[in-house]
Amino acid sequence: MKILQRYITFEFIKILLLTTASLLLLLFIVEIVEKVDDLMEHGVPFMTGLYYFLYKLPALLAQISPMAVLLATLLSINVLNRHNEITAIKAGGIGIGRFIAPLLICGVVISGAVILLNESITPHTERNIRTIEARYLNGDGTHFGKNGLWLKTPSAVINIRSLDITDLEDAELNGIRIYHTDDDFQLVKETMATSARWVDNRWQAEGVTIRESLANGAIKTTHPKDYTLEELKSPEELTGGTPGFESMNFTELRGYIKKLEADGFDTARHRTELYSKLSFPLVNLIMILVAVPFALKSGRNTSISGGVAMSVVIGFSYWIIFAITKSIGASGAVAPIVGAVFPNVLFIAIGVLMFSYVRE
Repeated sequence: MKILQRYITFEFIKILLLTTASLLLLLFIVEIVEKVDDLMEHGVPFMTGLYYFLYKLPALLAQISPMAVLLATLLSINVLNRHNEITAIKAGGIGIGRFIAPLLICGVVISGAVILLNESITPHTERNIRTIEARYLNGDGTHFGKNGLWLKTPSAVINIRSLDITDLEDAELNGIRIYHTDDDFQLVKETMATSARWVDNRWQAEGVTIRESLANGAIKTTHPKDYTLEELKSPEELTGGTPGFESMNFTELRGYIKKLEADGFDTARHRTELYSKLSFPLVNLIMILVAVPFALKSGRNTSISGGVAMSVVIGFSYWIIFAITKSIGASGAVAPIVGAVFPNVLFIAIGVLMFSYVRE
């Protein structure tokens, strides 16, 4: 039995490496084609541009891993079917459960590896990407860190704790602090606002408090009712600095959410992203659970092109459902954890149901 497990594992890993390399290369080429002109136009040095593209590899690898696993599962079982090895395994009295055990173990390992990748390497590389974009492409000193969005202007430093710019016509900012400095970078005024909305082409602030340092050393505090944040850019210009959840690992994002909740902000969108950091990598295991019964039911009649087509259908079905439920969770219509994990539960149920129709 151990020999069979090693053989199945080897066949799966061999095809997995091929599918992963192919998909990764394809997406990598697309990234280069889309960005190289922009990098050259802004005079980005060659080595910096090279690092820029290399920094994208960890995130791309995490994105394509479910499709690569799905495709590898379908193709590896298809190869076994074509050589009548599945029939031989069944004839030997080996059940489907023991047959797919090596694949499920591989799925667990891959899911764990993707979580580890997203928690350790990807946040670091994403921050490096944002640094390069801020220095060469944006040129505006925009940075998103653990305490929200930071903007630097010639006379002020701006911190925005939370942004919602999904709808540019109804954009909203929360937890705004503007630190005004003089030529010696000494703080002369601090403007605080609980929120701001984009109305009539301006940021109309609410809950404003302004503290100014007077010449005699005293602090003057005012609370204007109708106040416009002239220092802030339009929603279109701020879009480049919106929160990059991929640049924070699970612990960092959870800490950021606690700070927002302590300030009284809605965190449904952030919590949906938080739970997705765990639910999406588990898709690698779920894709195996779904793909195995599909491949076994198709038998020897499925060609390689048929396996690819089936992978595309299953993969895109998951991503469409995941995008929809994630948006619903982010809007607060359902609990964030439901929006993040519902697609996984649904596809596990589909996989289990399909197994019930597979003959031993």
